[in-house]
Amino acid sequence: MSDIKLSQFGVMLIVLVMILVGCSSEDPETTPTTDPETVMTAAAQTAEARLTEIAKSTASQTPAPTTTSQPSPEAGVTEVTETSPPEGIPTLTPTVEELPTGTDKAAYVMDVTVPDGTEFSSGETFTKVWRLSNAGSSTWSTSYRLAFVGGAEMGGIEEVSIPIRVPPGSTVDVEVELVAPEANGTYRGFWSMKNSAGTLFDNSVYVEIIVVGGSDSEESTPAPSGDAAVSELSLRVEEDYATECPYEFLFSGTFKLNKPASVTYQFETGSNTSGFEFTLPAPVTGNFDAGTHVVSFNLELTDSVDGWAQLHISAPNDVYSDQESFALDCGGE
Repeated sequence: MSDIKLSQFGVMLIVLVMILVGCSSEDPETTPTTDPETVMTAAAQTAEARLTEIAKSTASQTPAPTTTSQPSPEAGVTEVTETSPPEGIPTLTPTVEELPTGTDKAAYVMDVTVPDGTEFSSGETFTKVWRLSNAGSSTWSTSYRLAFVGGAEMGGIEEVSIPIRVPPGSTVDVEVELVAPEANGTYRGFWSMKNSAGTLFDNSVYVEIIVVGGSDSEESTPAPSGDAAVSELSLRVEEDYATECPYEFLFSGTFKLNKPASVTYQFETGSNTSGFEFTLPAPVTGNFDAGTHVVSFNLELTDSVDGWAQLHISAPNDVYSDQESFALDCGGE
């Protein structure tokens, strides 16, 4: 009996399969057979074409700058910082200090303020301004300075920077804040340009003032008892006027020393002729016995000038002689 049921079940299963096959079958002429390899090839070509389009589109676009988030000092606020500069804005480069590349030379043009011989009260503050010309081949940067090099310091300022860049042939006004000394007398301070490497130029300018209304002149102030000091100082010129050019003026300086000492002295000159510059010897230091001593100076000139000279001793004490006037007229009379 079980065998009959199994046989019937098998027949029914076969019939059911045949019905399903018949329902799903279509006319072979209307349903083409697709080769699996053809389908895969077409799909691959389509994918390749799409990837090519994406690559072209990506290459023509500029990537946006990368940004990073950094915590802001304000609580709850995030500050966004770009790691690459925005398009169209140049990248800044650090400033590099310019070193001298040519010849450094300054020429005096004029005193803008405080002409020679201006009077000030003792301790009075004043502003000295020189107009200088760049007579060399290097450009002066703002690291160039005007430095104190000798004479009366007047306030203790050692140097000032020039305010602007000065190409060759251009001029600049350089100012220094100074203070008149306490003692009466005539004072001169010498200043020279210095380049960005710290090298002084080979010429200088000066400021000359007269202090009035103060204490007695330093020249007449006696030195403390027991200290070596110069007690007398004078300067004279053999001929104070000449018409033959070139001409050599001869100056003699006399000083008296109360005890043996090392003495530092310097011959100084000034001019009432605008733009005239002197070439002077450097300060001299020598050992002298107590007593009176004479030192001499030669000053050869080739151009007309109306000037003055003095002897300045800076050690063992700081004293000046009276001024001696002289003049050279190359035009003759």
